[in-house]
Amino acid sequence: MNVRKRYARTPKRPKDRAESKEPEQSLWPDYKPRAPTEAKEQVKLANYCRARGLVIHHSPNEGKRSYAFGQGLRSAGMSRGFPDLLILNPCEYIGGRWVGVAIELKRTTGGVVSPEQERWIAMLRTFRWLAFIAKGADAAIDILQACKFEPTPRPEVAI
Repeated sequence: MNVRKRYARTPKRPKDRAESKEPEQSLWPDYKPRAPTEAKEQVKLANYCRARGLVIHHSPNEGKRSYAFGQGLRSAGMSRGFPDLLILNPCEYIGGRWVGVAIELKRTTGGVVSPEQERWIAMLRTFRWLAFIAKGADAAIDILQACKFEPTPRPEVAI
């Protein structure tokens, strides 16, 4: 039985650059790197906070869910627009003393703030939280570096 080779012909070897007469060009001249996703920005910010020893919490409000699952989460207390990251350590920032920090994180380009998110930020500010919207983890880290956080108390009981 005669079996044909699938790739009988070998591809032609490209010309060496020295032999080529065309100027060297980028393969994708119009390529612009995409901004990191909000999830990647969130991980970067969380790692920064953990490295500083801050007590943080992320509410997983993002994502697509079925209607029934969403109803179950809402009945359990989840609400739209709640900030992405809470830092539970009290802090001082620009002469004020704050109960904690609430950060709504957006991509560096393209992130849109919803009316529910603006309402949560405004409400948390009335409760003496330093609440803000940051375009990217670097913008949030710049603000957090200016904050003077109280040290995290170590509980006697293991959590």
